[in-house]
Amino acid sequence: MLFRSPKRQEVKHVAAAGVCTGRAPAAPVESLELRRDQAEAMVAWLTDGDAKDRSFAIEQITLLFRSLCATQEGSRVVQKTFELADHEEQLGLARQLDGHVKEYSRCPHGNHVLQKAIELLPTEHVQFIVDELSGRAVVTARHKFGCRILQRLIEHCPNWQVSALISEVMSDADRLCRHPFGNFVLQHILDHGTDIQRSLVVAVMLPA
Repeated sequence: MLFRSPKRQEVKHVAAAGVCTGRAPAAPVESLELRRDQAEAMVAWLTDGDAKDRSFAIEQITLLFRSLCATQEGSRVVQKTFELADHEEQLGLARQLDGHVKEYSRCPHGNHVLQKAIELLPTEHVQFIVDELSGRAVVTARHKFGCRILQRLIEHCPNWQVSALISEVMSDADRLCRHPFGNFVLQHILDHGTDIQRSLVVAVMLPA
């Protein structure tokens, strides 16, 4: 589908509907419900605009980051921005996640943004996600959305980086293997873990 080139005021209107342009959103964060055409307009500034347009769009999306992540259309805009952004812009977006990993990992829309960051960023730049989940791996594995974050970390990070999280998960493996969400994390350890980690999962799953 082809979209018309949006006017700058369309993106400004989206900003005005959420938080004040030029200021970071205050807590608690209110969700910003976008219409499909508004979401398409924001993405079009990234794909069809010139350098000035693109810079403007990145600025607005960064300012609205937390509100956008709280809704389906907004989350899709942020995910697409991660895909289209250059390295420095990606790091700027990732800084909006820092300190809020628990919140986003439990959000039906924000968890997709976390997953996208893990998939696209160099692993050294997702260490803050690992750190914020430290001590929470079991409860995260049991969460409908949180389990996805652990799966992406296990897939994309070197084992040494996530070994502590895996050890936490394995401490409750006998129950997680029967859990509707936790079992997916154990399956990822089987697929991506070390030989020892895989052996431990198999030992838990096999009947005594």
